[in-house]
Amino acid sequence: MKYIKNIFVMLFFISLASPVNALENENVDVIVEVVYLDQNTSIDDLVLDDGSILSEYNYQIIYPKLRINTTIGIYFNSVAWITRDGLLSLSLYPKTTVRNSITTKETAWNVLSNTNVGFGYDLRFSSNKATLKQQYDCHFFVPIANVKTYWNLEPSKPYTNLITLMLTGCNNK
Repeated sequence: MKYIKNIFVMLFFISLASPVNALENENVDVIVEVVYLDQNTSIDDLVLDDGSILSEYNYQIIYPKLRINTTIGIYFNSVAWITRDGLLSLSLYPKTTVRNSITTKETAWNVLSNTNVGFGYDLRFSSNKATLKQQYDCHFFVPIANVKTYWNLEPSKPYTNLITLMLTGCNNK
């Protein structure tokens, strides 16, 4: 079973459902924890790290109570914690303005890492902030990585020299 955590979906949905035990339904292939998704983006179209699409699976949606607000939606179409083959990734779907402007990229990072409106309160993020920021910057600067729909940042990846990271296409081991 794949487990996707913290996809950002319209906030008004959050109050309509309560968290569900993810292990209740054995027929579910993927669990999606929904927080915010741009209204023009369909949850069915979410692309997983392996290139598969969420609609290809039997999936269950969980609506958690989170501190995230809609400010993050100014910069990202979706943000999700996803796990594939045991590797946790923060999967970002940045808007064009984030991809094309270094100033907007930095502002988006500040929102993403903020403790009040972003993931700064989340230990998966805050305890690995330097390596996540390095991967984030790499996706901006490396053309082949910048055009990827999703920028997947892995907190378990080691912090390294930015040039070395860029030479690996932002995917160091």
